[in-house]
Amino acid sequence: MDADMIVLHNMDELFELDQNPNFAAVQTCISNPAKTSSYPKYWKPENCPYTHGENSDGHDLVYEHGRLFNSGLFVFHPNLVVFEQMIAALNTWDLTDFIFADQDFLNQFYRSSWKR
Repeated sequence: MDADMIVLHNMDELFELDQNPNFAAVQTCISNPAKTSSYPKYWKPENCPYTHGENSDGHDLVYEHGRLFNSGLFVFHPNLVVFEQMIAALNTWDLTDFIFADQDFLNQFYRSSWKR
């Protein structure tokens, strides 16, 4: 859990989630309300999956970008095999492409296996 997260309710159910799949998170709202220049250009309010529709170019972004999760809070079941796979990825991927370091790495690593 990130330091900027505020827990307002009991969250015991997170500790009782099924271990398969082994990673659960919440989709990222790709909106950029502060208009931070370093954020990707597609991060705009109309592309947020929570206010979903078509984007300004007429194509559906949920398929393209809606599978991104927020790494501020996630649940996973670590093990040595996953750790070794992560280390291998860190040693081979071009990490300079990651704007949001840990979040982009985890999204790439778990791109096809995380649970919403």
